[in-house]
Amino acid sequence: MPTLLAEAPSFHQPPFPPENGAGRTWAEKYAERKEQWCFQPVTDPAPPAVKDAMWPVNALDRFIVARLESEGLKPSAQAAPEVLARRLSFALTGLPPEESLHGLPFEVQVERLLASPAFGEHWARHWMDVARYAETFGSEHDYLNPYAWRYRDYLVRAFNEDLPYDRFVREQVAGDLLDTPRMNAALGINESLLGTAYQRMSEFYATPVDVMREQASVIDWQIENLSRAFMGLTISCARCHDHKFDPISTADFYALYGVFAGARPVLNIIDEPTSLTRHDDKLAMLKNAIRDELCAQWLKDGIDGDALRAVLMKAAGNSDLAELNGMRGRLTAAVVPSRDLAPEKWRHSGPGLPEGPATAGTLSLHATGPALVRAVQPAGYYSDAVSERHGGSLRSPEFVLAKQNVSVLASGTGKARLRLVVEGCQGDIVLFAPANKDLNDAVPRWYTMRLKQQWLGRRAHVEVMTRDDLPTVGNVKDAVKWAASSNGRSSFGVLDVALHEDGQPLAWRGALPVALMQKVDEPWDAYVRRFEGAVHDAMTCWKSGNLDDAQARLLQGLLDEKLLQNSFQQGSVLEGLVREYRELENAIPNALRAPGVQDDGSGNDTPIFVRGDPLTPGEMVPRRMPEVLGGRMLTDARGDRHALAVELTRRDNPLTARVMVNRIWHHLFGRGLVGSTDNFGRMGDKPTHPELLDHLATKFMEEGWSVKKLVRYIVASSTWQTSSEPSPDALMKDPGNLLLSHAHVRRLPAESIRDAMLHTAGNLSLHQGGPSEHFHYRTAVDPDKQPPSGPLDGRGRRSLYLEVRRNFLSDFLTVFDFPRPNNPTGNRSVTNVPAQSITLMNDPFVLHQAQVWARRVEALPVGNEQRVVLMYQEAFGRAPTGGELGRAMNFLAVRAVQPVAKADESVGKRNAEGGDVAWRDLAHALFNMKEFIFIP
Repeated sequence: MPTLLAEAPSFHQPPFPPENGAGRTWAEKYAERKEQWCFQPVTDPAPPAVKDAMWPVNALDRFIVARLESEGLKPSAQAAPEVLARRLSFALTGLPPEESLHGLPFEVQVERLLASPAFGEHWARHWMDVARYAETFGSEHDYLNPYAWRYRDYLVRAFNEDLPYDRFVREQVAGDLLDTPRMNAALGINESLLGTAYQRMSEFYATPVDVMREQASVIDWQIENLSRAFMGLTISCARCHDHKFDPISTADFYALYGVFAGARPVLNIIDEPTSLTRHDDKLAMLKNAIRDELCAQWLKDGIDGDALRAVLMKAAGNSDLAELNGMRGRLTAAVVPSRDLAPEKWRHSGPGLPEGPATAGTLSLHATGPALVRAVQPAGYYSDAVSERHGGSLRSPEFVLAKQNVSVLASGTGKARLRLVVEGCQGDIVLFAPANKDLNDAVPRWYTMRLKQQWLGRRAHVEVMTRDDLPTVGNVKDAVKWAASSNGRSSFGVLDVALHEDGQPLAWRGALPVALMQKVDEPWDAYVRRFEGAVHDAMTCWKSGNLDDAQARLLQGLLDEKLLQNSFQQGSVLEGLVREYRELENAIPNALRAPGVQDDGSGNDTPIFVRGDPLTPGEMVPRRMPEVLGGRMLTDARGDRHALAVELTRRDNPLTARVMVNRIWHHLFGRGLVGSTDNFGRMGDKPTHPELLDHLATKFMEEGWSVKKLVRYIVASSTWQTSSEPSPDALMKDPGNLLLSHAHVRRLPAESIRDAMLHTAGNLSLHQGGPSEHFHYRTAVDPDKQPPSGPLDGRGRRSLYLEVRRNFLSDFLTVFDFPRPNNPTGNRSVTNVPAQSITLMNDPFVLHQAQVWARRVEALPVGNEQRVVLMYQEAFGRAPTGGELGRAMNFLAVRAVQPVAKADESVGKRNAEGGDVAWRDLAHALFNMKEFIFIP
């Protein structure tokens, strides 16, 4: 047998000659690559003259037929009305045509379908492919992305309302930074803020070995998604080196990196703010009134001297006071809290949260029961200054982790969370467990977060947030139950932050009152009287608003020892104030939340990571657009992402309109004018009709970036309405039908196959929006992490509303090429594999829908022939041919007398007109016909 031998080149020999431009400078490569077609300005070419002037109905057709004529081809005839009706309905709504559309003029059908709520559902799913929509973050743990379904519903509303695409882009890139957010009055929510959930559709590893590398990967994917979704470029290919094919340098990549590095993941509260804060003034007034009434009661009642003496004697003898006595001497040696991290320098987020720290004396109140005060707080920032039903977060400035421990003097209720965020990494559970603390004590105390050795020297910040505002909540099997488990009550307080080594003591700021510090040589009665005087002074100062930290601690200590009355009497003034406060507080609705980002205000440029490694930083790069797109600085008063959004939607941006127009064309025709919908660069396809692409892009922008107007324009064309029957010349000269002489035969997307079965069976629910449905599965792959199985038919909901978990996708949808949400997928794969036929034959969902359909048809008061005709109309949008009708009737007759298989015994007894099993099997056979899942 002959053998091929290849000798490895010697390292002492010169390298092989340069190939494909290797060895040229970047400037030389850039000068050539910037001339690629996609970077040239969008023009508005005049429609060409054509020989067949009767065929075009609009300018679009003239571009198509001119190209056909130049190749010696002619367009096919117009498709039959029933074919067009089915094609139109699936293209616009993803569903079979409704019976109410039968016989209506084509133009009327278009308007009805554009106005249908199903339009937004279908086109939202197209965008979800591009956005990598998922309700979990993937990786090993597949942590929940809380309330991600609200982004899905946002997309449905946006497409149904025909939100201008330039606004659509701005909301997803910088919806939190827009001058005038788009408020939805009917729902009472901020739609613009909801749009930023687009940036949270990234996979991330929750337990990374290196937090810097993990965060770099997350931002890399954000840039990849943004560049492919809106620009049709693969900018992330320049993370480690200059792009090999396009005019994108490594500096261009890191110029965008700095923009995204300044955005932190959050759960945004999307309610219209006044809906949550309308009672705040009254609540604050009631809290002050409760304080005044409580002070008056305490001053009137005084303190039981014997009880106070017993407490003081006990404390002096063993613990509390002894510790207090030593406190003064320790203060000078204790760690001094960092004033650079004082709460007044932190950034807060959340309607109803105070603008800054409060003076000592803030009350934390019990929500129910006879007990009244949970805590009298020292000076600090408290989210429940007005109410603990106001959720949100507080974020420290960035600092360098220079010491072994970060300690925070904090309080909290309702599972509020204290988090140390290292290098912006989103991880929370497992790896960060020693550094993240649940806050369940209304009285402030020190919480120490011990650092891992590899974090020292890294940049970090501290976040504290209410329970429902955690952007990462771990593995949650049932998101609906998790959301329902919250009562909307959670709060936090922050007083101080200290960076320190192991063994260094921590102390409260300020000294305790002299009266508390030590018992001098005096009788116990004198000491108690002195103590009582200090208590009286504290109460007087609290009522006048002059309480200091030490006095707040004194009052709290008395409450803890039950030396102060901490309840109210029925019928008292205090009881009336408390009842009114609680009723008004309970009227605050639970806030609505959605994943998103917020600008941290850092505005930091980023160094180039040499070879893509964040541990080897190179030269700094200012935040700007890629050079080939103008290179303008991405800085403005509203934030870097706002500047980026403005740049993307400039009329002279050569990419944004072209890319979206091409996506729309792809979804209507089955192939874009540029076949590679997500890549307009050199490694992508060139446009088959570049002048037509520019014509459509210009029209798109001039008509207000309206998706519906462009869809209406395209489907009205003769080009879109041609039959799928090619001419012999077309098969010979244009076998791929790139010139569009005829329509592409297209398989339905996975969701439309499932939805069409529900629709045809009469089992489709029209309910829109809300939390996702669990899909049905028969075998648990990973019971510890897998969500619960849902009903077989998903409660009849459209496939859009089935839960999308990165690690647990629907088997039925996946077999028909539902994309994994790991990469932007503007152009789904269309496969033809045995698993698809097996699924249509055996999947329980298919069998169940066939049975539901059969029972509905059997119940109709008509004969069998009329039933068969109806089934063909519902399945294929047409009547059966004579041969099809005869074969169906013969099948029913034969199947009716065959024995019922054991597996079919549950279907029911056969009747005189064919039997349940026969009709079910006929329905099943129609589901299995190619015509059911293909559109001619």
